[in-house]
Amino acid sequence: RNLTLNEVHDAIVRNLHMQAGPEKTASDYMSSPAVGIESDRSMREADTLMMHFGLKAVPVFKPGTRRCIGILDAQTASRATSHKLGDRPVDDYMRRNIKSLAPDAPLRDISSIIVGGRQRLVPIVDKELVVGVVTRTDLINVMTSEPGQVLDYQENNSRERNVAKLLRDRLPARVRHLLELAGRLGQRLNMPVYVVGGFVRDLLLDRPNHDVDFVVEGEGVAFARALAAELGGRVREHRKFLTSMVIYHDEDGLEQRIDVATARLEYYESPAALPTVELSSIKMDLFRRDFTINALAIRLDCTPYGQLVDFFGGQRDIKEGVLRVLHTLSFVEDPTRSLRAVRFEQRYGFHIGPSAEKLIKNLLSLHMLDKLSGKRIFNEYTHICDEDDPAACFERLDGLGLLRALGPSLTLTPSKRQILQQVRSMLNWYRLLYFDESVENWLIYFLALGHRLNYAEVSANFAALGLPEGRKQEILQQRESMRHVQPRLARWQKAFEAGTGRISELYLLLEKFSLEFLLYIMAGVEDSGLQKNLSRYITQWRREKPDIDGRDLRDMGIAPGPLFGRILRAVLVGKLDGETPDADSQRRLALDMARQEGVFPK
Repeated sequence: RNLTLNEVHDAIVRNLHMQAGPEKTASDYMSSPAVGIESDRSMREADTLMMHFGLKAVPVFKPGTRRCIGILDAQTASRATSHKLGDRPVDDYMRRNIKSLAPDAPLRDISSIIVGGRQRLVPIVDKELVVGVVTRTDLINVMTSEPGQVLDYQENNSRERNVAKLLRDRLPARVRHLLELAGRLGQRLNMPVYVVGGFVRDLLLDRPNHDVDFVVEGEGVAFARALAAELGGRVREHRKFLTSMVIYHDEDGLEQRIDVATARLEYYESPAALPTVELSSIKMDLFRRDFTINALAIRLDCTPYGQLVDFFGGQRDIKEGVLRVLHTLSFVEDPTRSLRAVRFEQRYGFHIGPSAEKLIKNLLSLHMLDKLSGKRIFNEYTHICDEDDPAACFERLDGLGLLRALGPSLTLTPSKRQILQQVRSMLNWYRLLYFDESVENWLIYFLALGHRLNYAEVSANFAALGLPEGRKQEILQQRESMRHVQPRLARWQKAFEAGTGRISELYLLLEKFSLEFLLYIMAGVEDSGLQKNLSRYITQWRREKPDIDGRDLRDMGIAPGPLFGRILRAVLVGKLDGETPDADSQRRLALDMARQEGVFPK
């Protein structure tokens, strides 16, 4: 009574099959003895072994035994060898946490692992020793030669899930209409159209993300042009990478940008190199991405609208809160993914899976981060600094050894940890003020990572993080000036509390510093009185302007020249100290200064 019609049908067929004859087990289908390789052998040996026997994958054994501890596929072994990693042990890149079965396991259990779990082969184990394997090819042979067999595996087939309701309930009208328009264009042009990546991930997590990226199976540029025509916009093409950008203005007159890509695959000529791009399918397009949670897509041109595409278990990993790479060479081919893993882990409260964490440690042992360009490291670093809690990201990077790999003096100390938290609090305070002046988060966190370091160490960190070389001298000079100013601030505060310190003196001490340096200085101050005055300087005093300007001085008969600057400077100082609070008092001061200079205005 509690079963659906489909479940009743499957149960009847299964029982009929079982009554027709005894059900075969894994021992009937397995290949024995199994060809495998020990985990301490090299990737080159594994590649040669599989090529010799024509195998797509092999079980990996604990050295000196037939105990299975993983699986290695031929594609991984071949790519590792091409990346000059042939001498690395199989243990570094094998797939872990695999499932095995006993010899008496039924076919449905085999199909559940190979089809449902996407495991290329199933080791058949008796008394902890591998006695054979059943491969994907074996399963296909069963389906073709024994059509009566029922592949009764339990799998949540995510590719069948429709998320149209989520699109309706969780997206604003502007984004919904854009997705529906893309779907109609795909139908008209006979091109499958998908919205992909982080947009889909955050939709499932119910987090706001309206940054839409489309992937088209077909001519992406033609689709982009048609979309731009519908939106009244224009297209910027990047044919080398098979991508386009549609630029248009929305109903509020704000410029919007949409990335449109042709479904493509990428391969890497060498570790950490930029990828080479070729035409492909949506499955291969998603496979090139960094993590399973980002390898999700929603098809828009289909009926019914809004079919979720999940080839690699991204939904499951979102539910379990785990970050998993799509293949074991992922970090080798793009080492920036190790930094990105930490960023996503902290943003979503996920955890990097054990296999992925081991792959990061392998990456560090190979010194792969050294191969990255400064520009790519800086890009990831800025994204980390723009997260809600960069301090937590840096803590995790330090724990994994990634900070040390970038630069030895970047590693965290108790004082660095404290200033990182204080900087975060200071930035949150400043954001609540809603000033138009924005903050470069990466700069203030760079100052925190260089807390109490000498000039040479900070300069080395500048290079390690790939910071803009054109700004290096400006930033390092300001940092040196800041070190000399900080003790003078404490003395000024004592004088101010005694009634002898003037606001203009604080202004003159701090006027040379950018907003980032001011916030960093304020974050490191423990004296509540000084911190209050620094906050007034940031929010009020540094924004003060004289009530008169050069036109007023010309109207007073003062000729333009160096005197202009000195007068306006003195007027501002007087205004800060309450001596020239309005335009009239400022004009009087200007006249007095002009006469002292021998100028006799009318």
